[in-house]
Amino acid sequence: MFSYYGKDERTDNERYLQEELERERESQRERDRIEEERREARRKEFQEMRRYEERQADSWPEAFQKQAMLCWREYNQYPDPDDDPFFKKNAEANEKALELWHAVATSKRAQLDELQKQIDAVWDAVRNEVADQLEQADDHYVYKSTAEAIRDDQLSGYLDW
Repeated sequence: MFSYYGKDERTDNERYLQEELERERESQRERDRIEEERREARRKEFQEMRRYEERQADSWPEAFQKQAMLCWREYNQYPDPDDDPFFKKNAEANEKALELWHAVATSKRAQLDELQKQIDAVWDAVRNEVADQLEQADDHYVYKSTAEAIRDDQLSGYLDW
């Protein structure tokens, strides 16, 4: 294609097409680089979210379970050369706490169920009182239908209109 003397023997059209091809390749490399950066950012965001969720709990049993998992991971991933059993003991303590929690909660189940019934009764009373006061607030049919919806306690369908 090129002579020994460095003279470009390509036609203008060939040079143009070669330059176009190189621009397209460079453009594709740039798009690939940008897409790779986006993938990496999404991967990092997912990992950060996962690490955050690993350290959040809505209950003590969930906290015990997650703490045991984190401690076992630490213990297995980074063995301590001084044989300090901190992470192992912490994991075992959380597993034992979870086991005890379930046993004690089971023994208190009747009491918890009774309290839940009382709480449900209070919420029923709140709903009914709100419905009564809403009906008294205005005679318009919308007030009455809203009060009826409150009494029916069908929250899932309330916003479905």
